[in-house]
Amino acid sequence: MRKVLVVVLVSFLFLSVYGQTEITKIYDIQYVPDPSSDDASPLNGQVVTIQGVVSGESWAFGNRYYFVQDSIGPWSGIMVYDADRGANYGDIVRITGEVTEYYGLTEIKNVTSFEVIDDSTIKRPWYVLSRDGDTLLAPIDVTTGEIGTDGTMAEAYEGVLVRVKNAQITNPDAGWGEWEIDDGTGPCLVGAGGESRYYFDPSEYDSVKIMVGVMDYSYSARKIQPRLAYDIVEGGEYTRIQRIQQVRYSNLLKTPIDTYSDTSYMVGDTVKVRGIVTLPTGLCYAGAGIKFIFSEPEGGPWSAILSYHPDSTAYPQLFEGDLIEVEGYIGEYRTGGTSNMTEFWITSPIDIIDVGRELPPVDTVKTGDLRHPTTAEQWGNVIVAVKDAKVVDVNPQYGLFGVDDGTGIVLIDGQSDSLYGYPDPPLGSVFSSIKGWVYHHYGSYDESATYKTYKIEPLYVTDLVLSSGPPSIEDVERNPEIPKSTDDVEVSANIYTNDEIEYAKVFFSVNGGDYQSVDMNLDEASGKWIGTIPAQSNGSIVDYFIEAADTCGRISFMPMDTSATRYGYVIRDEGLTIRDIQYSWWKIADSPFEGCDVTLTGVITTDTVMNNNYGAYAMQCGEDKYSGIFLFGVTELLSRGDSVRVTGT
Repeated sequence: MRKVLVVVLVSFLFLSVYGQTEITKIYDIQYVPDPSSDDASPLNGQVVTIQGVVSGESWAFGNRYYFVQDSIGPWSGIMVYDADRGANYGDIVRITGEVTEYYGLTEIKNVTSFEVIDDSTIKRPWYVLSRDGDTLLAPIDVTTGEIGTDGTMAEAYEGVLVRVKNAQITNPDAGWGEWEIDDGTGPCLVGAGGESRYYFDPSEYDSVKIMVGVMDYSYSARKIQPRLAYDIVEGGEYTRIQRIQQVRYSNLLKTPIDTYSDTSYMVGDTVKVRGIVTLPTGLCYAGAGIKFIFSEPEGGPWSAILSYHPDSTAYPQLFEGDLIEVEGYIGEYRTGGTSNMTEFWITSPIDIIDVGRELPPVDTVKTGDLRHPTTAEQWGNVIVAVKDAKVVDVNPQYGLFGVDDGTGIVLIDGQSDSLYGYPDPPLGSVFSSIKGWVYHHYGSYDESATYKTYKIEPLYVTDLVLSSGPPSIEDVERNPEIPKSTDDVEVSANIYTNDEIEYAKVFFSVNGGDYQSVDMNLDEASGKWIGTIPAQSNGSIVDYFIEAADTCGRISFMPMDTSATRYGYVIRDEGLTIRDIQYSWWKIADSPFEGCDVTLTGVITTDTVMNNNYGAYAMQCGEDKYSGIFLFGVTELLSRGDSVRVTGT
């Protein structure tokens, strides 16, 4: 059976005729008997059809060209110059185009036909299609001397995926971002990196354990072109975080469909990592556990990773700027069946090498960059900043508020303990800067979703810099909290602005009637703005909101979205009922007496079993809707049917 399978697979890729289309082997395009005398293709200028596997996808090379290979061995790969095609790594493709020589590089251009035969990109970088125990995209082991500019096999491996092992970095700066390695057989240039970059600074290392890439030729020099960070295994004992985190662009395109293609290629691998703490322990919510983030010192895309432990005592206290060394394995944490976040599970003691190190630089991104994996995933766990972002939503289901700099909305979340109680900024206000780490957590990939799976997590209040906008209305109170028919109701608030307050008013409605307004005036002693709603008759329902404007004509409201909720109260001289505190007239169904001390009467409808299990009793008054409520914190032993009077908040 295995032999039959091999025949089928080999035939699938390398039959000379596929249907009515004649397939030209890349070998026939590339092979020349004596490259030293003439390395031009024997098919130069001819139109051919090739079929093979994409070994270097277009997004790794500025979306200008890609590499295709149809077997394992010399003369088996070729560059296809085909701008904006979007060829995915691992796709089996059939291409018709013209063979040409470009300053000594054989390539195919003027593509007239491009067909994907199989688009099943496999996660493990080398594995695409089994061929008798090998893999079609397994890189060929070569020496630097063979593939260097004057190497004996340099022309043969042009366009082919190769691998070099255990090479010294002999020149970290060969000019134009290129550098040089030598495994003892002769030097070979390493290309500067394509659009996706490979995040390796040769000046920081003296060797590489493994170097993988496609062989290229430009400016009269042969060079190996790594395609992403995973292609370079650095010398020394530490693995750089970018190599753990970075995945191909083609995987990110698939992520909204399958939700897991952004998985690290190193899941399950045990490595040692060194980095600078950017999110200290104990600051952000971690349930009963503990978490922190650490980063490569240079920062940038793919440079940070989060570590979590379910035991809150497992890690020492870590501060921003701590330089640490740790060992652990790579895992993926999924939330909501959509978000897939790479994490580092530590298995060794954390060594704190130094403290007070300079934090990595903070990159500025667009809010729209954090809406799709192709632009957002690279920033996962990295601290970034957005600039000049307007507040467009203050009532998200989760999180603090939504902002948009004109490129798309992103959620500002409040995982940090320091943001507890952070007030809602006015709708339309503008933050000159919001800084925080990017969290891939819950959300939706659906095109119509307001919020996607990425959000910004500021660490401190100072990370949110409000520049301009309408007045900010905070700390709204009323006195008395539970009015009777003889009481005028004093509504107060702190109102701030960068300019001057033009006016502040309380708008109120009684029993659903037309809105009236009363002016609010600044009380110099308390610093609060105060307006008074006149007394209303027993049984009246009053709802109200505050409006304030500055001298620039900018207006704000509190509550901010008055179409969703407003403040309110019921006049009940004989005392409030359960329905009075349960019923809300607005879409956001918060109680009009939230935060108020109230006294209620009713009948207990559950026995001690519920209290033992949930720490609560249920009480009811009447049989209508909104006539029941849960009681927490009751210390007395109650039974079903007991009539009680309770006071609480």
